Amino acid sequence: RPVLLYMVSMHRTCRAILGGDLDKAESWAEATHQVGIDSGQPEARAMFGAHLLRIRREQGRGDEVIDLLEAVAAANETLAALRGSLANLHVVSGDRGRAVELLQAQDALGYESIHEDNLWISAMAEWGEAAAAVGDTGAAASILDLVAPFRGVHVHNGATGAGPVDRVVGLLLGTLGR
Repeated sequence: RPVLLYMVSMHRTCRAILGGDLDKAESWAEATHQVGIDSGQPEARAMFGAHLLRIRREQGRGDEVIDLLEAVAAANETLAALRGSLANLHVVSGDRGRAVELLQAQDALGYESIHEDNLWISAMAEWGEAAAAVGDTGAAASILDLVAPFRGVHVHNGATGAGPVDRVVGLLLGTLGR
């Protein structure tokens, strides 16, 4: 059952990322990608990209994938999680100005306008981390109101995870001086 192996491999990759074993995570991501391609999973490349993005970000090597994410985010304008990830990648890569631009653009749209689907909590976590990283108190307050009810929940969208919502809430509260 290749599809079951694919699903289990995705979760193993995510667990390795969250556990900080980035070498193992990369190995699992590559294996997961291959199983997905071999079994005809239409999202295999996208999932590999999502895993690699998280891995590179955690390694402090986000600049290696930033151009790719810029292109993917531009081609998928409705996916706020991609733009939030991009803002975070710019922070990690030292381009705080671009991160602020992305936050300002999303702020103009409103965080409450982000579509509530399986990517919603990931989008909120990404935007929350970016707001905290650049000290954007307006965005922090808006996002905090939306994510605070989800304390105790793990940020996971079916393919990648980013730890507990409580972590994001803590970052936002710190940004707001609370």
